Amino acid sequence: MKRITLAVGLLIILSIPAKAQEAPRIDVFGGYSYFRPDGGGSLHGWNASIAGNFARWFGLVGDFSGHYGAQSLRTEFPLPGSPGTISVKADTNSSLHHLLFGPRFSYRRNERITPFAHGLLGAARLSTKATLIVGDSSREVSFADIAFAAALGGGLDLKLTESIGLRLIQADYVLTRFGGSTQNNARLSVGLVFH
Repeated sequence: MKRITLAVGLLIILSIPAKAQEAPRIDVFGGYSYFRPDGGGSLHGWNASIAGNFARWFGLVGDFSGHYGAQSLRTEFPLPGSPGTISVKADTNSSLHHLLFGPRFSYRRNERITPFAHGLLGAARLSTKATLIVGDSSREVSFADIAFAAALGGGLDLKLTESIGLRLIQADYVLTRFGGSTQNNARLSVGLVFH
């Protein structure tokens, strides 16, 4: 009788971690994102992803993001040989979008907290529009480029209910190759995860 009780007790204890390690088939994430481009500045926007989990520790993810920023510059220059000045104004609006795909590795040992890491490859699109006003004349200039992009990072998800979680943090190093040179960027995201 003691052996049966011991065997049943061990079976129950060993099955508890197995339940905690189960992975939802699909995770959908959406939330706020902060992007720090190489060279300074700040862009704010959104980050979304969809992940298919093929095992409790492995999945494939599609990650999409958009970040936006505006900057204004106002200055005046003296005119040579004249007591007057000339006014120069520049307004720029920039947007940066990423479309990335790759593997995600999750550690599902704890029932409520799931840390993960991913390596993603894809493309980035940068678009900038500027209005330059010198004196009474103005000129609009726009630029757009698509380049290779990669992200290496991870995060931490907190389970709130069976179908909803909170992504406490997702931190990524994002590499882009605009203009034939490498940019080293950082991205931080937070939001909700739906299982």
